[in-house]
Parts: sequence; structure tokens; C-alpha cells
Amino acid sequence: MLHSVRTRIAAGVVVGLCVMPNVARAQGAEAETGTEPLRGPATAWSSFLPILGAEAERRGYELPLPFGISVNGFALNEPYRVEELRLSLNDGAPRSVSSQLLRVSAVEVAARSTTLRADVWLFPFLNVYGIGGYSRGKAVLGLTLLPGAQGLTKEIRIPTLRYEGPTYGGGVVLAGGYKNFFATLDANRTTTRVDLLDSHVNTVVVGSRLGWRQKFGDVHGSWWLGAMYQKSSQTMTGSVSAAADAPSIRFEVDQTTDKPWNLLIGTQWELGPHWWCLLEGGLGDRKQVLGSVNYRF
Repeated sequence: MLHSVRTRIAAGVVVGLCVMPNVARAQGAEAETGTEPLRGPATAWSSFLPILGAEAERRGYELPLPFGISVNGFALNEPYRVEELRLSLNDGAPRSVSSQLLRVSAVEVAARSTTLRADVWLFPFLNVYGIGGYSRGKAVLGLTLLPGAQGLTKEIRIPTLRYEGPTYGGGVVLAGGYKNFFATLDANRTTTRVDLLDSHVNTVVVGSRLGWRQKFGDVHGSWWLGAMYQKSSQTMTGSVSAAADAPSIRFEVDQTTDKPWNLLIGTQWELGPHWWCLLEGGLGDRKQVLGSVNYRF
């Protein structure tokens, strides 16, 4: 029997997106002489952004249109490690449970998110963006209390917890390129207001990517490898009981990310100056998939 469950879930991690640039050095005589701009002012909504953009184009760098709106979908499965479990009976003070009275199987968080992102290139090397959307998921705790814990006479399993709520935040991207190579460093902070929480969850994610950009007719394709670091700590609380007429047992579970690093591999296709499509996957103990459609103006 489950009562008044509350959980702290770092759902904000699921919206950490990269804004992959086309800042590689352009090829050809026009780029070398700087006599022909690579992005005409009539194609951009703003003629003054990015700052220093005209100078960068004169030096032969191909820049994206400054503003962008994108729709993004994200899915993640990530293992966690239990740091401590505390129990309390009849509103008593929580007491730590010995590891000998606790059986731990797989502890995993599965999250899904749909977000809208707006971004702008302030400088040729600096993009800032804001995020808003909705996240949902579940936490499989895999914890079983053994007889003897807080006077229990039989096993009690801590339940799987489901959550959802709005997510919002923002971030910055630093980018650079040389010939067909490019590199980015992305950092973002998000807040998620989970329906099972009285407060909200803040998450910080940092990712770096190194890639190659190539032109195929009127289409540009990019491929990259990268790494992401995401470390979050969570405290889940709720209550369970052995039977309908038994007193409830409140629990508090402290857990943290088991493997904060994972490998990234991705691709982006620019279908002209306005429409971009992106697909990125995360490999390792934390597995993730990101899909994005971006309109630039």
C-alpha cells in the first residue's frame, strides 16, 4: 500500500541540447578574398547579429542565421547508486537502515522530455538559449526491506515512483571552427517542478563535442563525437505499509548518479539556411537519444 509519495528527480537533465554551428572556415576564392559575403543580409531577420559577424565573414567563416526555434524530443535511461536509506515509524525520527537489512537490485531512472528551445548567436563564437517543456519518467528503486529493519517481521519492497512536470531553463554554447573542423562546449541549467515534489529540482549539464562539417550540393552534413558530464543527487521520500491495517513506514532514500560520464555521437543536416535536423545518441552506462528540428531566421 502506497501513501503520499514524494520524490526528487533530476528531470532537467533531459533537455540538455547542443546548438551545432556552421562556423567552419569556408573554401574557395570568394572566402579567401572576402569580396563576397557568405550570408546575405536579406536572408537574416537581424542585420546586426551576431556582433562581429561581418568581420568573421570577411575572414572567410560561414555563419548560421542568428535566431533559431527548435522542437526537441529526448529519452534517457540512467543507473543510480543508493547512498543511504532511512525509515521512521509512527512519525518518529528517521533512522538509517543497516546494509545487512536491505537488499538492493537495479536502481534506474527512465526519463522522457519534449521541449521548445529559442536561441540566438550573440557573437560568432557564443550562442545563448532558453528552454521550456514537459518531462515525465519513473524511478525504479529496486530496494527491499528485510525482516528486522525497524521491527519488521516480513519483507517490504520500496515501490517504483512515477513523476512528471514542467521544465525550463537556459544555457550557453561556445563554438569555434577551422576549415571543416568544429568544436563546441555546451553548459545549461534547468529547473523541473515535479508533481510529486513540494519544491523544484535544479540540474546542471556540461557537454563537449568535436566534429567535421561537409557540403553536399545545397546541403551541409555534420558528424561529431563528444562527452557529457551530468552529476545529480536525489532524495526520494514516501511511505509504505505491510498491510492495510498496519502502521505506515516512512522512507527516505538518498541516491546519486552512478556513472556521470558518457560518450556522445551525433549528426546534423542543414537543409538550406533555415531548416536543420539533428540526431544524437549517448553511449555507456547512461543511454540517451535526442532528436531536434530547428528553424533559423
